[in-house]
Amino acid sequence: MSVSITGDKYWTLDFFYFHKGKQTHTKAFEFVNRRDCFETMYQMQVDAKKLANQSGSGICSKRFLEGQKRTQDDVLGYR
Repeated sequence: MSVSITGDKYWTLDFFYFHKGKQTHTKAFEFVNRRDCFETMYQMQVDAKKLANQSGSGICSKRFLEGQKRTQDDVLGYR
């Protein structure tokens, strides 16, 4: 019997919006590629700053289990 070890399949972006320093709401997104997650997070930060007294911050995460193989989608490298 062969057992495959798997953790999360997608990179998750949790993005937090702030108004005058207080958190107002959160949005969550899933991405196949780590790079897509980080690029979206950066763009969302830029867009949030365009509104008066607004800002935003996010975190990209993916849960790996011990022995889980990383793929090319898990590399942040340059495009």
